[in-house]
Amino acid sequence: MTSPSDAVPHAAANDSDPGAFPPPPAPFGHSSGLQPQPVPRRSKKPLVATIVVAVLVLAGVGVFIATRSDDDEPSSAVAASALVRVNYDDEQLEVLDTTGDVVDRIDIPDVSAANLVTGLPGRVIFDSSRDGEIVIVNVADGSTETYDVPEGLTLSRTLGPDSAHVVLDSVGGGDVVVIDLETGATTSAVEEVADSDSMFLLARAFATGTTYNDVGGTAQSLVVPDVGSDLWLVPGFIIYLDGDRSIAVEPNDDASTVTIDARAKEIGSVDVDGQVRGGVLTGDDTALVVTAEGDIVKVDVGKGEVSVVDSFADPITYAIALSADRIFVAGDGSTSYLLDATGKTVAEFEAVEDDDGNKREVALGPNGARPSSRCFVTQAGPEPGPTAAAVALRDQRTGEILAEFDGSASVLDTPDGCTAVSAFDRAADIALDGDLREFDGYDTVLAVSSDLKRVVVHGEDGLALIDVASGDETDLDNDQYAFVTS
Repeated sequence: MTSPSDAVPHAAANDSDPGAFPPPPAPFGHSSGLQPQPVPRRSKKPLVATIVVAVLVLAGVGVFIATRSDDDEPSSAVAASALVRVNYDDEQLEVLDTTGDVVDRIDIPDVSAANLVTGLPGRVIFDSSRDGEIVIVNVADGSTETYDVPEGLTLSRTLGPDSAHVVLDSVGGGDVVVIDLETGATTSAVEEVADSDSMFLLARAFATGTTYNDVGGTAQSLVVPDVGSDLWLVPGFIIYLDGDRSIAVEPNDDASTVTIDARAKEIGSVDVDGQVRGGVLTGDDTALVVTAEGDIVKVDVGKGEVSVVDSFADPITYAIALSADRIFVAGDGSTSYLLDATGKTVAEFEAVEDDDGNKREVALGPNGARPSSRCFVTQAGPEPGPTAAAVALRDQRTGEILAEFDGSASVLDTPDGCTAVSAFDRAADIALDGDLREFDGYDTVLAVSSDLKRVVVHGEDGLALIDVASGDETDLDNDQYAFVTS
């Protein structure tokens, strides 16, 4: 499944040529973990269909130490990576220990029709944003807060692991509103930094913030930092963001203007022949960019210099910075590459032949990479699903294969930076810290704790909590489950 947040809209570079700059797909879509789906109150129907689809919607891997309840005596078995369960019948959020026993209960009235979302430190969200509100539960103290959602906006799932705010945006383009969870204050991009003609669409999530393309007529990008709610605009389309600094591209007929900005202040710009598809910052006023025509170009905006350091044999479709020193370049039915920040090729990935005999480039899978991860997932072509071929978890430094899956797989936002799972594999397989593990008798991994010590799995007989080291299994009720960050 590709949700609206996973695909990058094709933003118009100018009114006359709406396809002048088709941005690359966003490999950093939702937040970490395996996003559970809502269960109708008192419903005991199997969750297999919704869960399998939902595994690619990532949120909810983390740590929380549960000791708050006055009604339940804290258990010595409570783990550093605690599991929460939604009890819709009793309208409670329950915290479980390592044996699956309830050690804490938090009242959550009137959320029976809401989606459970995790990914924020110490909090879970019940998302009814399409109906005008979200409810956020602080698991540490049991407090709940309800926030109104403006008409036309919904909860963004690009939740930063260190963030103390949530973002409301529009899948069709519109305002972006940031809610500060500490103060309750809201910041509207249209009211604070843009104007009423702006229409922002989700573009990319980076390690330090998320960007939105303005498709309301002005070629500009909105930056929403992961920490704080001080928003700013940058002319052009951002292809790389590192704190306050960014690389932005404005396409012309046969060239691209590449600009390096510090927040809303331009450091400098240069023109590069061809259409720039991606790049990475290499210094205060230098960068390495890659064009659709296959040129690898060093730019120095301080000196106004541009130099082609190498060229690929074939055109490329996009270039994605996996880190400050690695760029993944997808071919166009041809060879793909892993580059370092000097433009040197670290690894080459030959095109793969599909069942029809067509050459498919090795591409990033859906949520195939995440900021700060040390691994990434590739597959033959970009389309997600159970028929995706050559699905592999790779080491970011070398490009070497660490594990393989049947069907598209996604990298999870876990501290090890190298855990991935597939919603489409025929067995409950997960690569934990790069090592493939299979849990016999189950068909789907639904959740994994951030310390990688426990997983929730599904099989014909229902749900189970498994201790990874010992293999001990605890049967679970057929409800929603998620691990919560500390």
